[in-house]
Amino acid sequence: MSAIDHAHSHLEKLISRASTLRLSDANEATTRLQIIDDMLRLVLGWTIEDLSVEERVSEDKNTTFADYILRTANTSIIVEAKKIGESFSLPSNHTNLKLGGVLSQGAVGEATRQVRDYCRKKAVPFAIATNGSEWIIFPAVRTDGVSFEETYAKAFRSLEDIKTRFVEFWELVSRERVMEGNLENEFLAQKESQTRRCLRDTIEDSNFRMGRNSFFEYIEPAVNYALTDEAILKNPEALEYCYVKTNERLKFDGRIRMYIQDVKPSLGHVSQRIKDRNANNPLQKAITKSGELKVQKFIVLLGPVGAGKTTFLNYVRNVSGAAEINNKILWLTLDFKKATRQDNVRSFIYSELRDAIEEDKQFDLGDWDITISRAYEEKINNLKRGPLKPLVKSNPDQFDIRISEMVNKEREEYEPYVNQVLSYSSDLRPTYIIFDNVDQIEDLAFQASIFIEAQAVARKTGSNTIICLRESTFQKHRNDPIFDAFQFESFYIEAPTIPPVISRRLSYARKILGTHAIDLTTETGAKIRVDDVGKFFEIVAKSVLNERNGHLLEALAGGDIRRGLSLLREFLSSPHTNADRAIASYLIDGDYEFPKHEVFKSAVLGNKKFYDDSTSLLPNIYDSKLGSRDLQQLRLRITAMLVTGASEAAFDGKPIEEIISNLHRRAISEVDVLSVLNRLHQTRLIRTPDGLPPTPTSKIFPTRLAGYIVRNLAYEFAYSEFCSLDTVIFDEDSWQGLLELNTKVQLAKESPEKVEYRIQRTKLFFEYIAKLEDSWIVESKRRGLDPEWLEPVIKSHIIPNSVSYFDRVRESSKRKPNIRSYRS
Repeated sequence: MSAIDHAHSHLEKLISRASTLRLSDANEATTRLQIIDDMLRLVLGWTIEDLSVEERVSEDKNTTFADYILRTANTSIIVEAKKIGESFSLPSNHTNLKLGGVLSQGAVGEATRQVRDYCRKKAVPFAIATNGSEWIIFPAVRTDGVSFEETYAKAFRSLEDIKTRFVEFWELVSRERVMEGNLENEFLAQKESQTRRCLRDTIEDSNFRMGRNSFFEYIEPAVNYALTDEAILKNPEALEYCYVKTNERLKFDGRIRMYIQDVKPSLGHVSQRIKDRNANNPLQKAITKSGELKVQKFIVLLGPVGAGKTTFLNYVRNVSGAAEINNKILWLTLDFKKATRQDNVRSFIYSELRDAIEEDKQFDLGDWDITISRAYEEKINNLKRGPLKPLVKSNPDQFDIRISEMVNKEREEYEPYVNQVLSYSSDLRPTYIIFDNVDQIEDLAFQASIFIEAQAVARKTGSNTIICLRESTFQKHRNDPIFDAFQFESFYIEAPTIPPVISRRLSYARKILGTHAIDLTTETGAKIRVDDVGKFFEIVAKSVLNERNGHLLEALAGGDIRRGLSLLREFLSSPHTNADRAIASYLIDGDYEFPKHEVFKSAVLGNKKFYDDSTSLLPNIYDSKLGSRDLQQLRLRITAMLVTGASEAAFDGKPIEEIISNLHRRAISEVDVLSVLNRLHQTRLIRTPDGLPPTPTSKIFPTRLAGYIVRNLAYEFAYSEFCSLDTVIFDEDSWQGLLELNTKVQLAKESPEKVEYRIQRTKLFFEYIAKLEDSWIVESKRRGLDPEWLEPVIKSHIIPNSVSYFDRVRESSKRKPNIRSYRS
């Protein structure tokens, strides 16, 4: 039986009991005890932990008591109870009534005004006035300019009226629906957050984008080539130079004291993991041996986003397997990055294949004498001895023209021509059609069409097929009949670690740039002569591959090679990167390393001046962006709970159902929990075994990035300062203090003074979130949450560790940059 069915059953019993109450006995206490208590707890599902009874309401030295206050994590309701014999005299033909109309008169007017005043004094947004039988539900505190008198209330005229309109009543004020924001949706059109007060919004041009650093123009061509996969993949020499083979996985990261779980998805069959440290990896063997086995293959190459599936196949084709593939195996690649959602899948495939045939130089697929005439030989012979035999005898030249026209017509139709040529080729040699980047278009129907068409093409042409997929895409389709056409093999590839990839790419950029001199004017006006501009890549390599920065980039990349290279490019071009100071200091002292905060700011901000959670690849762990003070720390609480769990070797993920169940006790809705989990998944702090977005039936694991944020980044000054400007501040005293310090930061000119104000601002921010943590722990204990939710992360870990960072920042601000006029 569903929750609403249980509620309806309790309502039937309640109506029966209410009918036995004598009006003379139905005083306020009896009404509450026998009717309203059961309505709130049994019918509407409010728990004893949600309810506060007879809570003091004090203002202007006057003390009264609110009958009930119902509290969830994101809203509250005050219920004012009157005795059942005190009729509210509601009209019988209206369900929506203005508070300034009939609801302002008599006993109901007195009750609505009384509960309204309680709500204003307690800063509670919603109110219910009831005599047990009649229920008036309305927003009591509004911030949208609508007056109390113009506000509409929902009116239920009796328990029988509630029974008749029970779904409406339950959907409005049951615990489940209030947690999900139905009161806000009903009365305020949309879920209304508390006043948005964010320091970034007080800063002029907070969305300003800056230009690139002045040094980047000298290295840009080399960077564009070395950090762009498309350029590398076209050049076998570059591919061999830059390719990094898959590493053994790190099972335990001692830097964040967390086990990194292997969450390779269950694929429903045996999937071979590619470990290509040796030249003959299993997929390469499967490809190169296909000619001997004479068995048609349908291969699925799986891996997480950015694992390097395309790079791996190009490496096999052009480097490690080149000797076995060249002149022996036909290899045709279809790149679906070129496709759009508007493309017809079959037309796109055959158009690309026809182009590939005509561009082929290895087997001359587009040559009439070598391939086309032989591919059409049987058709031509059938015409010779059949309907066109007279023409062959009378006019051989005209016959050749007719054959040419027939072939060209099929060529213009794409499909028959491609099938004819590839069928001929497949009889002579193993033929592989590679379907790459299938999931670049996030459209399941589009992807399903590609799977179907890939099998159809393979069947018609006798070709072998390789489809490159994210494991999450495969999970969506693995039970579909589209995979039943062939027995298929699957291979799983993981990304190599980020530091060796960055090392190879920087080394290659250095090689491309070569040695040449430039005259550089620094931002301070100093003139320097740089004899070898390529030295800059050596500085960068030393800086980003050291223990601190290498760990940072690896965590931020989250195993995604493309993301790691993008972060590196952002660092190289960002205006936050003091490149000229680096090269000048290197020339003067013979050594230089970019400080960690500079690498971090450049990689995360790029050319933006200020951090913004909504557009950043790195989330603000301190603000869940749910518009509620009590929900503000939900990102941090969930992430910290998972990271602590993963500190134990036996940790095997956390079922989302268990998380929802725990937080339900805390009066946090499933909708809000899933909202936070989806943001954590998007920003790669959590992952599921199948790589799909979280659902109530999923299990989740923390990523290395989650561990790095909780154990390291959360207390580092650069990140915590970002978050202090991005977080909504609900506390008035904290807001005023932060606003005052923010003004001092803006007005300060000297670096040590400005830095000190910035530190004080961040410390006050930590005090604010520490208050939130205290409230979270107290309320969570009261509601019986499991101990794993009660860890004082901020007070016991983040704030103590932030102290040493503040000291480092102070010391750094006092040091003058070592740049002066220099000529070699």
